[in-house]
Amino acid sequence: MHGDGSLLLSSPNPYPTLMLFQEDILCRHGSYLLILLIMFHMGCEKEHTIAVEPWGGPAGNPWDDGTYDGVREITLTSSTCIDGGSGGHITSQGCQNDQNTIIVGLLGGPGGSKWDDGSYDGVREITLKYGSCIDSIQVVYEKNFKPVYAEKHGGSGGANTAQIKLQSPEEFLTTVSGHYCPKRSGNSLVRSLTFKTNWRTFGPFGVEEGTPFSLEGGRIVGLKGSSGRLLDAIGFYIAPFKKT
Repeated sequence: MHGDGSLLLSSPNPYPTLMLFQEDILCRHGSYLLILLIMFHMGCEKEHTIAVEPWGGPAGNPWDDGTYDGVREITLTSSTCIDGGSGGHITSQGCQNDQNTIIVGLLGGPGGSKWDDGSYDGVREITLKYGSCIDSIQVVYEKNFKPVYAEKHGGSGGANTAQIKLQSPEEFLTTVSGHYCPKRSGNSLVRSLTFKTNWRTFGPFGVEEGTPFSLEGGRIVGLKGSSGRLLDAIGFYIAPFKKT
């Protein structure tokens, strides 16, 4: 998220850039606001639709309008929170999650088994195995100043190894970019990854081929994805920058 509390997702022209304003609208008057499911397009050989998961509390009835060619109008009726069409206000619980974490993704192909590391205070280490694709990823997170070791996701291949060690909590992950597309034929795979912190850049790792993506504007505090023998897709938990 930027200084105005926004999250920036970018994709190559002619595909759009989507900016989501989170920090101010999520916690106003001590209530959760605006739970919207927003879709955007990032093309590879076929057009993909990526879902940005809902923000806010767990209450209320889930709804999904689906995807269309675009948006013409949005009408909101609000008091201390957004009124839902499924009966009354959509949650008014106060901001119990002080991170206001949102989930973005998955980016990549539909294959593999889904996994979800969850969200933490930050990232300490990332270990990648890679060649012409990203073969596997494993992350050590930080929770209450202690390391939390997540499982390795992906296969046992990969001719190269990259181990990224952050000087947490002063150094934190701010940007992940990369590429995804089919290696030869079949489903798309994650072909490359680059990681940026508030201090340094690591990568690129893998082959920069296919559809590029870049996610920036907040602290990346968790990963999710899908994988089999390779990393098929990746997604992110994103929290606002801490105010100093």
